[in-house]
Formats: sequence, C-alpha cells, structure tokens
Amino acid sequence: MILLSEILSYISKKKYSIINQKEIKIRGYAPISSAKKNEFSFCTYLGKKGLEEIKKSNASVILCHSSLKNNIKTKKSTLIFVENPRIWFIRCIKKFFQLNNELKGIHTTANVRTKLIGKDVHIGAYCYIGSEVSIGNNTIIHSHVSISGKTCIGNNVTIKPFATIGYDGFGFEENEKGIWEEFPHIGSVVIEDNVRIGSHTCIDRAIMEETKIGNGTKIDNLVHIGHNAKIGKNCYIVAESVVGGSCIIEDNVFLSIGTRIRNQKTVGRNSLIGLGSVVTKDIPKNSVSFGLPAKVISSRKKYDRTGSPEKIKNNK
Repeated sequence: MILLSEILSYISKKKYSIINQKEIKIRGYAPISSAKKNEFSFCTYLGKKGLEEIKKSNASVILCHSSLKNNIKTKKSTLIFVENPRIWFIRCIKKFFQLNNELKGIHTTANVRTKLIGKDVHIGAYCYIGSEVSIGNNTIIHSHVSISGKTCIGNNVTIKPFATIGYDGFGFEENEKGIWEEFPHIGSVVIEDNVRIGSHTCIDRAIMEETKIGNGTKIDNLVHIGHNAKIGKNCYIVAESVVGGSCIIEDNVFLSIGTRIRNQKTVGRNSLIGLGSVVTKDIPKNSVSFGLPAKVISSRKKYDRTGSPEKIKNNK
C-alpha cells in the first residue's frame, strides 16, 4: 500500500497539476476500464474519448493527459494531469510496487561456465552460459536462455526465455564443386547497457569483429539479428522482424512487426519502418518507410509512433 502523497512527491509539482486532491491509500493498480476503488490507473486517450473513459472509471487515482484538464468535471476520482500519463504510470509502478523480486541468484539447474559475472545477476533455470561470456551488474537472464562465444553483456540487461545469443550465424561459401562450405565465426556479440531481448530471439555471433546491440535498445520476441549487424542506441524492434547480416540500424530506429531488412543495408537514425515492410535499399534518416519493397512515404517528424510531430529534435 502507498499513499497518494508519495506519488505526487515522486512526480514533482513542476510536472503535474491535480484536481480532487485528498489523501488516498492506494492498494494496487489496474487498467482504467477495470480499476476499482483505491486502485491507481492511467488514461492515454485524448478529447471526447479520454473524458468518457475517465468518467466511467472507478479508479481512485488516474493519470491523465494535461490537455484534458479544463474539460472534465468529476468528483469520483483524483486526477493527475501530466504530459505523458503512460510513462509516469510505468515509473510509478516500478518505483512503488515490487517487480521481479523472486529473481535472485543463479538457479541450480543453470550450466554456467564463466566466472565473469557482475553483482546482483539472476540466471534462470536450465540456462547455458559459455566460458567466454561476460555479464554486467543487475542483469536478469530468464530460464532456458543459451549464450555462447565471445559475448559481452552490459549492465541492467533483461533476456527473456529461450533467447539464443552468440552462436554461429548463417555464413557459407560455395566451393568449386558446388558444395557449401561453412564460414567459421570467430567474432563476438556486444550487448550494451539497458537492453531488453525477448523470448525466442536469436542474435548471431559475428564472423569477425562484432555483432552489436546499442544502449537502451528493446527487442521483442521472435526477432533474428544476423551476424555482424550493428544496432544503434534506443532502437525499438518489434516481433518477427529480421535484420540481415552486416546491416547497420542507426540510433532511435523503430522497426514495426514483421519488418525485413536485407543484409548489408543501412537504416538511418530516427527512422520508422512500417508493418511487414521489406527493406532492399538504404533508408535515409528521419524518414517513414513502408511497403514491399519499402519506400519512403514521409518524414518521421510527421509520423511518429507516439503521434507527436515534434518528438525528433536536434537531429539534423
């Protein structure tokens, strides 16, 4: 249980306004449509839809978009108005409610061959961690993950069940007899800090040099990252996407569900690739591309996934 005053103190007066303020004991959190008395929720809807959802909700405390402040009249709930209700809801949940508190230490069934493990690391049941792997502080590796080769994992990384990292990629050369000979992979995988890797995702070891995932990048389930690919910082890669070998995905790129990137292609920073698109040519920075093959249809300043036309700044 937490108090409303604790949440308000955390958010800071400079970042919110409030109506119907009173001290409330918050016992939990829930979606706005199902929240009950003494529960905490949020509303991302704007305009008429947002007003309707807030009025129908039984939540005691609701985070709302600041644009709704002058248009709503209700005494049923305490309303906190902020610029981004969803991000503040996320932050409050992580701050005040214990998450992943059962994930501690190395499970007895895990096969861990490396000694290069940082502080407060969790390695789940039936994992395999090779002898050349290094793992940074506060990293969580869920059950049945397999990590091999020269793989360097940073701090505060989360890897979901059944992910495979650091094994040989798909590299072959046809010989004079028409038979495929495998190219030995002797490179590494580098996963920087604050990365999240989803279930059943595969990140291949580089042939030479490194396959790299940049700081803060989030990768969904069922994603394939080919050998020698370079993924920049703060990228967002959604389920069933495929990044071919030696691709360069620059910082702040958004790959929608089922995106395919042909090997050795570059996607420029701050770009968004639409649902199911197939990228066969380099994509310029600050663009939105869609289709088969993918073609630039707009600037990302106009089509941002959050709906904000001004999100990308200082990236000329």
